[in-house]
Amino acid sequence: MQTNSPDEKPEIAPLGDLDDLRKRHDPKSLNGVPLGGFGTGKIEITPDGSLRHFTTNNNTTYPLDGMPGTFLGAKIENHPAKILQTNAIPFFPKESYLQPNQIACEGLYPVNHLQYALDGDIELALTAFAAMSPLDYENAMKPGAYFIFNLKNNSKLTRRATLLFSWENINGCWGDKVAWDDWVPKTPGVLSEDRFNNQLYEDDLLEGIFYQATQEHPEYKNFCIGNFALLWEISDNAKLSFQSLNPYDGGSVRQFMSNFDSHALANQIQLKPGEFSAALAVTVDLHPGEKRDEIFLLTWYMPNDWGFGDGDVYSRTADITEKKGGFIGHFYNNHFDSALDVARSMAGDALSLLNKVRAWQNCLLQSSLPEWFSKLLINNTYVLSTNFFWAEDGRVVTLESPLCPCYGTLDQRFYGSITQLLFFPSLERREMELYRWHSDIQWESRRKYKGQIYHDFGNNRMDAFNHYGWNWMDLNTKFILLLYRNYLLTGDRNKLLEMYPKIKEVVERILEADENGDGLPEGYGNCNTYEGKFFGTNSYDSSLVLAALSCVKRIAALFDDDDYLAHIRDLIERGKAAFEKLLWDEQLGYYIKCTETADEPDKSPAYSGDLKNAKSCRDDQLTGKWYADFLELDPVFNETRAARALASIIDINAVDTEHGPFIRQQVNRGDETPGACWPGFIFGHLCSYAISNKQADFAMEVAETIYRLIHETHQQAFDQPIGLRPDKKSRGDRYQNSPSAWYMLFALEGAMFDLDKGKIHLKSSLPRAFNNRLSAPLLTAVEWGWLNYEIKSNRADYEVAFPNLQFYEITIGTDAKARQANIRVNGKGIAPKTIRIQAHQIYIELEEPVTKFQVEVIF
Repeated sequence: MQTNSPDEKPEIAPLGDLDDLRKRHDPKSLNGVPLGGFGTGKIEITPDGSLRHFTTNNNTTYPLDGMPGTFLGAKIENHPAKILQTNAIPFFPKESYLQPNQIACEGLYPVNHLQYALDGDIELALTAFAAMSPLDYENAMKPGAYFIFNLKNNSKLTRRATLLFSWENINGCWGDKVAWDDWVPKTPGVLSEDRFNNQLYEDDLLEGIFYQATQEHPEYKNFCIGNFALLWEISDNAKLSFQSLNPYDGGSVRQFMSNFDSHALANQIQLKPGEFSAALAVTVDLHPGEKRDEIFLLTWYMPNDWGFGDGDVYSRTADITEKKGGFIGHFYNNHFDSALDVARSMAGDALSLLNKVRAWQNCLLQSSLPEWFSKLLINNTYVLSTNFFWAEDGRVVTLESPLCPCYGTLDQRFYGSITQLLFFPSLERREMELYRWHSDIQWESRRKYKGQIYHDFGNNRMDAFNHYGWNWMDLNTKFILLLYRNYLLTGDRNKLLEMYPKIKEVVERILEADENGDGLPEGYGNCNTYEGKFFGTNSYDSSLVLAALSCVKRIAALFDDDDYLAHIRDLIERGKAAFEKLLWDEQLGYYIKCTETADEPDKSPAYSGDLKNAKSCRDDQLTGKWYADFLELDPVFNETRAARALASIIDINAVDTEHGPFIRQQVNRGDETPGACWPGFIFGHLCSYAISNKQADFAMEVAETIYRLIHETHQQAFDQPIGLRPDKKSRGDRYQNSPSAWYMLFALEGAMFDLDKGKIHLKSSLPRAFNNRLSAPLLTAVEWGWLNYEIKSNRADYEVAFPNLQFYEITIGTDAKARQANIRVNGKGIAPKTIRIQAHQIYIELEEPVTKFQVEVIF
């Protein structure tokens, strides 16, 4: 190893407080596919080729951005060395960067593919990804990412190429605090000086650099102290070189780039102060026409995650070093002792795991769904890498948003947890069990509000026993609806039975808010997810109550609880009558927002409203009916009025934009303001509902408008906000409810299951653009199947196939009146045990269970 004199004084740029870095690399200006496991933190490669937005250091609400010593590079023989990004880094020569037209980036979570247009005869591309696939718990928990460089020599001569990966040791570092609350002060990031411990590593499979801190840091509480590994999977006929770098020192950068341009780094590590970065360079000679892959692994190990602040909403002003919450750690702590351990477990699996990811993506991309919609579903799953905490003791919670750091926000997860269920059902179950546990702890400590499900477990921590939401009316109903959804899509009756006593408590707590005994709760302003101006009886909460009680009726019947069943039936009848009497406005043609303008305006001046606001038309007035339809519950809503209400939403709330119709959240007839919506809610309680209720064309147009605004206009495919406007980007950051678009696929297929009883229900509802045909995956939490559906002149054909799931009962709904139904298994007609054909529904019971079947419905 070469050495230099330790007395040489480097040209060091002051670290400061990250202000200059933040200005050059605005964390909100770009976002890329988040690369990281479930609950591990992540990094992103943005479309300009930069590596950004690091939350590997237990710094979810303090992301690190713009670290100048982290970058990718390539040197092609006879051409200058290039940094594979377009934005400049201080001290690096201007000519070393790419032009915007030299990078093409396509991100499909959890894969980011970049194609580089370099001078010379070598084609170069990068496929970076995280191993996130349904039911693959083992790989999803790993804190790391794969980087596969693809090279091809298009010339008739052997050409030399060198690939570069530089990583800046970010031990002890965190970035700026992000928040949308004006009262939360800006908090500058911290760059530790103790990052001067980069060491070489080599075994039979891997070679590279191990990045550590030199000592513990009590002033940091050690929460962001751990280690990183940047390793190359050793390949034949390739040579590795390495070198330290001080990215804040012009002299160090010039020497580094000179070595890189000669196809070999200096093979020296940490000779001068400030050399926080260390790079790997892999040099290969490609024969004419040769293709090859070179694989790098980036892994991290930051074991000391914990909660900070007091946990209440005001703890958003707390500093990240204010350790007050209990130890959280990471689930990966149970399996690994360092980033090297992680990398060794990942070595050799890149291509097989990439194929596994591609397999579930292709279920959507190779379906007959519109390409934009398939990409929407795939990319809105990004929250699996950005919003979860998987604690060392197995607890799982979802972060609402880095901007709104509530751990386990239930009202938002009602919309967004569908992919958590479909990908990792046991982790979905663990989080739901935490709500029960939290409710019980609150009751034991406070001796009031028994059965209340709370909004979250705390701000910046999961153990604060946060009281927020103690009187929200939508939390208990959503808890019930999610439990029943999870039961239907997993078939786990025992877990539902375990929750049944808590479900009863939750119902009684709902009734406490029903002051006049009409079966529906009365609001007081800040009483649900919208946090304001819901007084008296309101349509959002009340519709959810009716849907939740319908679930409880099913659950009571499942467990033969006849007395309780009678009690629930009585509540439903009273609630149905009150819902129609109090909230339906015949003249307006929709269910109004709420029945009062304020309960005690003198005490709640911020929430006082007027009659116009109370009678506004909202996009959420049919939320309970949406979920009741989704779960195939018994009818509790007036179908005629619901159809009129949906038509009114389309007529009143829609405005035209350059992309198509945009639905505003709350308006009155004649209001011409651009308005705003919450896209994570719109995909669910409006678009999914509209698809199921004969408005599929409009629903898909609205969804595509949102897609175009977020993915194209704002370039925020992996940063869906809570709020969206057609005229400007609205607030929000990597929001928990983003996956709600997956409910739209269930609606298009009309699919629901009762896996406990071996039942499948189908009633496809297609927009005209689908040309009477749908070929798409059928989704459960156990495994994914496939549906082929086609409508012909006088019949509809259904073809269903699952690898292992077995079905005894098949129910098919139709819009046209059915005359006959024929079922085939493996291409042969069979006589079912029972078949009943009603006007718009076919019920088939089989003698033996089947995994595959075809049903022909003749009209």
